[in-house]
Formats: sequence, C-alpha cells, structure tokens
Amino acid sequence: MKRMPRASAGPDVAIVGGGIAGTMLARQLRMRMPGLRITRDGTPRHCQGTVLVDWTAAGPDGQPRGRGTNVFTLAPDGRIEAVTGFWAS
Repeated sequence: MKRMPRASAGPDVAIVGGGIAGTMLARQLRMRMPGLRITRDGTPRHCQGTVLVDWTAAGPDGQPRGRGTNVFTLAPDGRIEAVTGFWAS
C-alpha cells in the first residue's frame, strides 16, 4: 500500500493579506485575472521557521505583469502555519 504524503499546510493555516497560496486564493486569482500565471522566481530562503519565496506573475503572452514575495511561517512540525503575500510591482 502506498503512503499518502503528509499535507504541507496545517489544519488552521492562515492566509494573510494578498498571499498567492491556497486553493481558494488560486481560484480567485484565475477568476479576477484570467490568464495570469504565478511562478516561483529563484530559490526559497529559510531561517528559523520562516520561508521567503519570490514569484513573478506573467500574462498570457508570457510578459511579466508583477512580482512579489510570499512569507511562510512554519509550524513546529514543518507544515505551513500562515502565509502573507506582498506585491512588489
């Protein structure tokens, strides 16, 4: 029998502000900004339970429409406890 991977987010994950994470926010993004694609930009940085992930938002033509950073706070078990997203441009 195959083991299912452990969930990456805890049961009480908080998505704060405009964080680009989570199924609900991803659906809202697709509805409000159709064709926009969010991709990780660079290597995530981790220190003492906080992870910074830069991202780029590109339009259907592949041209950048914005950039930002998500700040993930990790629970003691390593799962995501909270996410805050920042648009840089």
